[in-house]
Amino acid sequence: MHYFVSENLECHSYDCLQSLMRKEDIRIKMPFDEYDCVLGGMTILPRNKIVLCDQENRSVKLLNLKTMRIMSSVKLSSSPRDVCAMPNDRAAVMLPVEGKIMLLIIRNKIKMKKSISIQIGSTGLCYFDETFIVTYGFGHSSKVEIVDMNGDILKTTENRSQLMQIVDPVSVAVDCREPCLYILGTRHSTVTKMDLDLNVVKTITLHYKCTHYKLKIPRSIVHLGDSHLLMCGWESNNLVLLNTVTYEMRTLLDQKIHHPWCACYNSELKRLYIYCSQVAGSNTLHVFEASSTEPVVLPH
Repeated sequence: MHYFVSENLECHSYDCLQSLMRKEDIRIKMPFDEYDCVLGGMTILPRNKIVLCDQENRSVKLLNLKTMRIMSSVKLSSSPRDVCAMPNDRAAVMLPVEGKIMLLIIRNKIKMKKSISIQIGSTGLCYFDETFIVTYGFGHSSKVEIVDMNGDILKTTENRSQLMQIVDPVSVAVDCREPCLYILGTRHSTVTKMDLDLNVVKTITLHYKCTHYKLKIPRSIVHLGDSHLLMCGWESNNLVLLNTVTYEMRTLLDQKIHHPWCACYNSELKRLYIYCSQVAGSNTLHVFEASSTEPVVLPH
Protein backbone atom coordinates (compact mmCIF):
# COMPACT_ATOMS: atom_id res chain seq x y z
CA MET A 1 0.00 0.00 0.00
CA HIS A 2 1.08 3.33 -0.59
CA TYR A 3 3.47 6.09 0.31
CA PHE A 4 5.12 9.07 -1.30
CA VAL A 5 7.03 11.83 0.45
CA SER A 6 4.48 14.11 2.08
CA GLU A 7 4.38 15.72 5.49
CA ASN A 8 0.70 14.85 5.71
CA LEU A 9 1.49 11.14 5.81
CA GLU A 10 4.05 11.30 8.57
CA CYS A 11 3.40 9.89 12.01
CA HIS A 12 6.27 11.19 14.16
CA SER A 13 5.99 8.58 16.91
CA TYR A 14 4.20 5.26 17.17
CA ASP A 15 3.23 6.25 20.73
CA CYS A 16 0.45 8.35 19.22
CA LEU A 17 -1.29 5.15 18.17
CA GLN A 18 -1.10 3.36 21.50
CA SER A 19 -4.22 5.12 22.85
CA LEU A 20 -7.11 5.25 20.42
CA MET A 21 -10.61 6.60 20.99
CA ARG A 22 -13.45 5.48 18.76
CA LYS A 23 -15.11 8.33 16.85
CA GLU A 24 -18.11 8.50 14.54
CA ASP A 25 -17.98 6.14 11.55
CA ILE A 26 -17.88 7.59 8.05
CA ARG A 27 -20.45 6.35 5.56
CA ILE A 28 -18.86 5.54 2.19
CA LYS A 29 -21.82 4.11 0.27
CA MET A 30 -23.30 6.55 -2.24
CA PRO A 31 -26.99 6.75 -3.22
CA PHE A 32 -26.33 5.40 -6.70
CA ASP A 33 -24.14 2.50 -5.55
CA GLU A 34 -25.82 -0.71 -6.62
CA TYR A 35 -24.18 -2.91 -3.98
CA ASP A 36 -22.75 -2.69 -0.49
CA CYS A 37 -19.18 -1.42 -0.57
CA VAL A 38 -16.22 -3.79 -0.62
CA LEU A 39 -12.99 -1.80 -0.52
CA GLY A 40 -9.88 -3.24 -2.13
CA GLY A 41 -7.69 -0.50 -0.69
CA MET A 42 -7.41 3.15 0.27
CA THR A 43 -4.69 5.77 0.51
CA ILE A 44 -4.19 9.11 2.22
CA LEU A 45 -3.71 12.23 0.10
CA PRO A 46 -2.60 15.73 1.17
CA ARG A 47 -5.22 18.24 2.28
CA ASN A 48 -7.14 15.66 4.33
CA LYS A 49 -8.44 13.40 1.60
CA ILE A 50 -8.63 9.65 1.13
CA VAL A 51 -9.02 7.78 -2.14
CA LEU A 52 -11.09 4.60 -1.83
CA CYS A 53 -11.29 1.83 -4.40
CA ASP A 54 -14.65 0.06 -4.21
CA GLN A 55 -14.41 -3.41 -5.76
CA GLU A 56 -18.09 -4.27 -5.61
CA ASN A 57 -19.31 -1.05 -7.20
CA ARG A 58 -16.36 -0.82 -9.62
CA SER A 59 -15.54 2.72 -8.63
CA VAL A 60 -12.96 5.07 -7.14
CA LYS A 61 -14.18 7.54 -4.51
CA LEU A 62 -12.66 10.71 -3.07
CA LEU A 63 -13.45 11.25 0.61
CA ASN A 64 -13.04 14.60 2.39
CA LEU A 65 -11.94 13.78 5.94
CA LYS A 66 -13.03 17.11 7.43
CA THR A 67 -16.58 17.04 6.07
CA MET A 68 -16.66 13.21 6.18
CA ARG A 69 -18.39 13.15 2.80
CA ILE A 70 -17.63 11.68 -0.60
CA MET A 71 -16.54 14.54 -2.88
CA SER A 72 -16.31 12.66 -6.15
CA SER A 73 -16.69 9.20 -7.65
CA VAL A 74 -15.68 7.67 -10.98
CA LYS A 75 -16.92 4.41 -12.45
CA LEU A 76 -14.31 1.94 -13.71
CA SER A 77 -14.47 -0.76 -16.36
CA SER A 78 -13.69 -3.52 -13.82
CA SER A 79 -13.14 -4.02 -10.09
CA PRO A 80 -10.17 -2.17 -8.56
CA ARG A 81 -8.02 -4.05 -6.06
CA ASP A 82 -5.57 -1.46 -4.78
CA VAL A 83 -4.77 2.26 -4.97
CA CYS A 84 -1.67 4.34 -4.29
CA ALA A 85 -0.92 8.04 -3.87
CA MET A 86 1.42 9.95 -6.17
CA PRO A 87 2.79 13.50 -5.99
CA ASN A 88 1.30 16.46 -7.86
CA ASP A 89 -2.39 15.65 -7.28
CA ARG A 90 -2.15 12.18 -8.77
CA ALA A 91 -3.10 8.67 -7.77
CA ALA A 92 -3.14 5.26 -9.42
CA VAL A 93 -5.62 2.41 -9.13
CA MET A 94 -4.98 -1.20 -10.08
CA LEU A 95 -7.40 -3.26 -12.19
CA PRO A 96 -6.12 -6.87 -11.89
CA VAL A 97 -8.71 -8.58 -14.11
CA GLU A 98 -7.89 -6.30 -17.05
CA GLY A 99 -4.18 -6.09 -16.30
CA LYS A 100 -4.13 -2.30 -16.00
CA ILE A 101 -3.01 0.57 -13.81
CA MET A 102 -5.30 3.58 -14.22
CA LEU A 103 -3.71 6.98 -13.59
CA LEU A 104 -5.95 9.57 -11.94
CA ILE A 105 -5.83 13.31 -11.44
CA ILE A 106 -7.17 14.14 -7.96
CA ARG A 107 -8.25 17.66 -7.08
CA ASN A 108 -11.81 18.38 -5.97
CA LYS A 109 -12.90 15.72 -8.44
CA ILE A 110 -11.40 12.54 -9.82
CA LYS A 111 -10.41 12.52 -13.48
CA MET A 112 -9.06 9.53 -15.35
CA LYS A 113 -5.87 10.37 -17.25
CA LYS A 114 -4.58 7.21 -18.95
CA SER A 115 -4.09 3.50 -18.41
CA ILE A 116 -0.90 1.45 -18.26
CA SER A 117 -0.92 -2.20 -19.32
CA ILE A 118 0.55 -4.76 -16.93
CA GLN A 119 0.03 -8.50 -16.48
CA ILE A 120 -3.28 -9.76 -15.14
CA GLY A 121 -3.53 -11.08 -11.59
CA SER A 122 -1.85 -8.23 -9.70
CA THR A 123 -2.42 -8.08 -5.94
CA GLY A 124 -0.63 -4.98 -4.63
CA LEU A 125 0.53 -1.59 -5.87
CA CYS A 126 2.73 1.28 -4.69
CA TYR A 127 4.56 4.19 -6.27
CA PHE A 128 8.17 5.37 -6.10
CA ASP A 129 10.06 7.89 -8.24
CA GLU A 130 7.95 7.60 -11.42
CA THR A 131 7.77 3.83 -11.21
CA PHE A 132 5.22 1.37 -9.83
CA ILE A 133 5.98 -1.66 -7.69
CA VAL A 134 3.46 -4.40 -8.44
CA THR A 135 2.98 -7.71 -6.63
CA TYR A 136 1.42 -10.82 -8.12
CA GLY A 137 0.13 -14.02 -6.52
CA PHE A 138 -0.89 -16.56 -5.57
CA GLY A 139 1.18 -19.72 -5.11
CA HIS A 140 3.78 -20.44 -7.78
CA SER A 141 2.84 -17.28 -9.67
CA SER A 142 3.98 -15.06 -6.78
CA LYS A 143 6.37 -12.33 -7.90
CA VAL A 144 7.29 -8.66 -7.57
CA GLU A 145 7.93 -6.31 -10.49
CA ILE A 146 8.99 -2.71 -10.95
CA VAL A 147 7.45 -1.10 -14.03
CA ASP A 148 7.85 2.35 -15.52
CA MET A 149 5.09 4.79 -16.43
CA ASN A 150 4.60 3.02 -19.77
CA GLY A 151 4.22 -0.40 -18.16
CA ASP A 152 7.64 -1.66 -19.28
CA ILE A 153 9.18 -4.09 -16.78
CA LEU A 154 12.37 -2.68 -15.29
CA LYS A 155 13.01 -5.41 -12.72
CA THR A 156 11.31 -8.66 -11.72
CA THR A 157 11.75 -11.49 -9.22
CA GLU A 158 10.42 -13.99 -11.76
CA ASN A 159 12.75 -16.99 -12.16
CA ARG A 160 14.82 -15.82 -9.20
CA SER A 161 15.55 -17.59 -5.93
CA GLN A 162 14.00 -14.64 -4.08
CA LEU A 163 10.63 -15.85 -5.28
CA MET A 164 10.72 -18.72 -2.80
CA GLN A 165 10.81 -16.27 0.14
CA ILE A 166 7.72 -14.32 -0.95
CA VAL A 167 4.60 -16.47 -0.84
CA ASP A 168 1.22 -15.01 -1.78
CA PRO A 169 2.10 -11.29 -1.66
CA VAL A 170 -1.02 -9.21 -1.12
CA SER A 171 0.30 -5.72 -0.46
CA VAL A 172 3.44 -3.62 -0.86
CA ALA A 173 4.79 -0.44 0.75
CA VAL A 174 7.85 1.68 0.07
CA ASP A 175 10.13 3.53 2.46
CA CYS A 176 11.30 6.42 0.31
CA ARG A 177 14.05 7.50 2.66
CA GLU A 178 16.17 4.32 2.66
CA PRO A 179 14.78 3.50 0.03
CA CYS A 180 13.42 -0.05 0.22
CA LEU A 181 10.28 -2.12 -0.24
CA TYR A 182 8.18 -4.13 2.19
CA ILE A 183 6.16 -7.02 0.76
CA LEU A 184 3.34 -8.48 2.85
CA GLY A 185 2.82 -12.22 2.39
CA THR A 186 -0.50 -13.60 3.55
CA ARG A 187 0.05 -17.37 3.58
CA HIS A 188 2.79 -17.43 6.23
CA SER A 189 2.15 -13.96 7.69
CA THR A 190 5.49 -12.45 6.68
CA VAL A 191 6.96 -9.08 5.76
CA THR A 192 9.86 -9.25 3.29
CA LYS A 193 12.20 -6.29 3.04
CA MET A 194 13.74 -5.82 -0.42
CA ASP A 195 16.09 -3.29 -1.96
CA LEU A 196 15.20 -1.56 -5.22
CA ASP A 197 17.06 -4.24 -7.18
CA LEU A 198 14.50 -6.67 -5.69
CA ASN A 199 17.09 -8.47 -3.58
CA VAL A 200 15.74 -9.85 -0.32
CA VAL A 201 17.26 -8.04 2.67
CA LYS A 202 15.27 -9.61 5.50
CA THR A 203 12.10 -11.61 6.12
CA ILE A 204 10.13 -10.94 9.29
CA THR A 205 7.62 -13.49 10.56
CA LEU A 206 4.61 -11.87 12.19
CA HIS A 207 4.17 -14.41 14.96
CA TYR A 208 6.09 -15.79 17.89
CA LYS A 209 6.61 -19.29 19.34
CA CYS A 210 5.60 -20.56 15.89
CA THR A 211 1.98 -20.94 16.93
CA HIS A 212 0.62 -17.65 18.23
CA TYR A 213 0.19 -15.13 15.43
CA LYS A 214 0.30 -11.44 16.17
CA LEU A 215 -1.08 -10.99 12.67
CA LYS A 216 -3.02 -13.75 10.96
CA ILE A 217 -4.06 -13.54 7.31
CA PRO A 218 -2.64 -10.04 6.85
CA ARG A 219 -4.31 -8.03 4.10
CA SER A 220 -2.61 -4.63 3.81
CA ILE A 221 0.56 -2.77 4.71
CA VAL A 222 1.31 0.97 4.84
CA HIS A 223 4.49 2.84 5.73
CA LEU A 224 3.83 5.63 8.21
CA GLY A 225 6.91 7.65 7.39
CA ASP A 226 8.71 7.25 10.73
CA SER A 227 10.28 3.78 10.46
CA HIS A 228 7.00 2.03 11.22
CA LEU A 229 4.72 -0.19 9.20
CA LEU A 230 1.01 -0.52 9.92
CA MET A 231 -0.64 -3.82 8.95
CA CYS A 232 -4.15 -5.26 9.15
CA GLY A 233 -4.79 -8.79 10.41
CA TRP A 234 -8.01 -10.00 8.82
CA GLU A 235 -8.33 -13.23 10.81
CA SER A 236 -6.52 -12.10 13.97
CA ASN A 237 -8.90 -9.10 14.26
CA ASN A 238 -6.21 -6.55 14.99
CA LEU A 239 -3.63 -4.18 13.61
CA VAL A 240 0.11 -4.52 14.11
CA LEU A 241 2.67 -1.72 14.22
CA LEU A 242 6.15 -2.93 13.21
CA ASN A 243 9.29 -0.91 13.95
CA THR A 244 11.52 -1.35 10.90
CA VAL A 245 14.67 -0.53 12.89
CA THR A 246 14.23 -2.77 15.95
CA TYR A 247 11.58 -5.10 14.43
CA GLU A 248 9.54 -4.75 17.60
CA MET A 249 5.84 -5.43 17.06
CA ARG A 250 2.95 -3.74 18.86
CA THR A 251 -0.64 -4.93 18.61
CA LEU A 252 -3.39 -2.32 18.21
CA LEU A 253 -7.13 -2.76 18.83
CA ASP A 254 -6.70 -6.46 19.52
CA GLN A 255 -10.13 -8.15 19.18
CA LYS A 256 -11.80 -4.73 19.22
CA ILE A 257 -12.34 -4.66 15.46
CA HIS A 258 -13.52 -7.44 13.19
CA HIS A 259 -11.80 -8.43 9.93
CA PRO A 260 -9.80 -5.26 9.21
CA TRP A 261 -8.87 -5.16 5.53
CA CYS A 262 -7.04 -1.87 5.04
CA ALA A 263 -6.12 1.19 7.09
CA CYS A 264 -4.40 4.56 6.85
CA TYR A 265 -3.39 7.31 9.26
CA ASN A 266 -3.75 11.09 8.94
CA SER A 267 -1.19 12.85 11.12
CA GLU A 268 -2.79 16.30 10.81
CA LEU A 269 -6.11 15.11 12.21
CA LYS A 270 -4.41 12.41 14.32
CA ARG A 271 -6.94 9.89 13.16
CA LEU A 272 -6.71 6.27 12.09
CA TYR A 273 -9.16 5.08 9.41
CA ILE A 274 -9.94 1.38 9.14
CA TYR A 275 -12.09 -0.53 6.69
CA CYS A 276 -13.36 -3.88 7.94
CA SER A 277 -14.43 -6.43 5.36
CA GLN A 278 -17.51 -8.45 6.17
CA VAL A 279 -18.97 -11.27 4.09
CA ALA A 280 -21.72 -9.04 2.70
CA GLY A 281 -19.63 -5.87 2.47
CA SER A 282 -19.44 -2.85 4.74
CA ASN A 283 -20.56 0.71 4.06
CA THR A 284 -18.53 2.56 6.69
CA LEU A 285 -15.00 3.44 7.71
CA HIS A 286 -14.17 3.07 11.38
CA VAL A 287 -12.43 6.14 12.80
CA PHE A 288 -10.12 6.22 15.81
CA GLU A 289 -8.51 9.34 17.22
CA ALA A 290 -4.95 9.02 18.49
CA SER A 291 -4.24 10.36 21.95
CA SER A 292 -1.36 10.06 24.38
CA THR A 293 -3.71 10.04 27.37
CA GLU A 294 -7.11 8.68 26.38
CA PRO A 295 -7.81 4.92 26.50
CA VAL A 296 -9.56 3.02 23.74
CA VAL A 297 -13.29 3.69 24.07
CA LEU A 298 -15.72 1.65 22.02
CA PRO A 299 -19.43 2.28 21.49
CA HIS A 300 -21.88 -0.02 23.24
